[in-house]
This record gives sequence, C-alpha cells and structure tokens, in this order.
Amino acid sequence: MSVATSSKPRLASAEGRAAHILVVDDQRANVEMAAELLRVRGYQVETAVSGEAALERVRVSPPDLVVMDIVMPGLDGYEVCRRLRAREDTALLPIVLVTSLDPNQERVKGMEAGADDFLQKPINQQELFARVKSLLRVKSLQDEVKQQAEKLAEWNAMLEARVKEQVDQLERLGRLKNFFSPQLGEAILAGGGLDRLIFSVDGATKKTFESIRVGAEPRTCASQIQRRRGRRLRVDGPGERRGRLGRTTELQQRLGV
Repeated sequence: MSVATSSKPRLASAEGRAAHILVVDDQRANVEMAAELLRVRGYQVETAVSGEAALERVRVSPPDLVVMDIVMPGLDGYEVCRRLRAREDTALLPIVLVTSLDPNQERVKGMEAGADDFLQKPINQQELFARVKSLLRVKSLQDEVKQQAEKLAEWNAMLEARVKEQVDQLERLGRLKNFFSPQLGEAILAGGGLDRLIFSVDGATKKTFESIRVGAEPRTCASQIQRRRGRRLRVDGPGERRGRLGRTTELQQRLGV
C-alpha cells in the first residue's frame, strides 16, 4: 500500500533504540496494514493474530507498546489486557485497544481491564501516530525513573557497606586503644601506616599487627607482643621521623602495653 515517506525512528527509551511495538488482530489484513504504517514511521514492529500468540510474543520479546483489537476468538483484547496487568513486568506496559463496537461502552470495559487508550475502526492514521507517540513518551519517562531508582538502590547499598566498614573500623580502633597507644592503633588499622612508626620489627610482630588489622582479638595479640616485649626496636614518632637512624626505645613504651 502507498504510505508517506519515513521520518527518523521514534525512540522509546534512554538507550536510544527504535521503539518496539506489538500489533495484535485476528484479521491478518488489518494487522499487516497497521504494522506497515508504523514501520514506515521508523518503529520496530512485530505482529500476532491471536490473544494467546500476543502473550507469548510479550514474554519472549517484551515490546514498548501494544496495539490490540478487542474482538478476537479465544482470548479477546480485554482478557489479554487483564493478564498483562496481572504480571509485575508488564503492569505498566502501554496498551491501546482497537474496536469497531460502541466506543463509549467499550471504553469503560477497556479501562476496567487496564487499557491506556483506545482507537475506533477504521483507524485514522494521524490519530494512531499521535496516540502511539504520546504513550511512548510516557513509557520512556517510566523507564528513566526505573533506571534512576535502580541506580539509587545500588548507590544506597554501596553507601551502607562503606558506613558499616567505617563503623566496624571505629569499633576495632576502640578495642585497640585498650591495649595500644591511639597512634599505633590507628597505624595498625591503616595497614601501611605502620611503616611511618616502626622501622625495625621482627617478622612475628608484623604478622601480629596484620592479624589485628583484619579483625583478630586485640587482647590475645597484645599478650603475644608482651611475651616479646624485651626486644628493642627503632621507632619514630609523628613529626619526628629521622630515617633509619631514629632514636631507640623499648617496644612496650610505644605500644602502651
């Protein structure tokens, strides 16, 4: 059939893809005519000739909008609409019902079934394009809000994890201060910070500090260090770093145990 020339593809979502429309009608001539009109306008179109086939299409390849005849054998447009609304993933899917019956009576039934808009047969092309464009704009905004909500939930989860990590670290620091000086406790939790305080330490003590940093019980670790407290170490205090020739002191003086 002769139709107007195509314009740019209509976009349905933030992904920048052409909108995907499902056209449903048990009359193949009707479904092909509507599908061709929409394809020329740049939309990606699939078709179905029964309510059962429409539900399967939606399941396999979710569309951005459904244009569907009401009167069909088997599952009619109302029942398909109700089933789509009952599913979480299609509860907000835009649906346009098409009818040749009394528009006022069918509109009430369609709204009760969950339809978003209506078209009267024979279909007016400009009305079809206007309603499709309007509903796709709404769908695009819904998708945007959903994406933002998912990203916000992801950020909240990350923030909660970081807060928990910081709270755990503060709790460990509080326990460490019962056995070590505050300065050394902070250095132990910081990991690499130990190098700024202690420059000569036996391997066993370094392992003990690392065990504390990853969650070992400070009291037990402090006892282990106390058993080695006679060993002399070179230590620099904050603001007093003098390289490897720093002054000498006893380990327990710096550890505060």
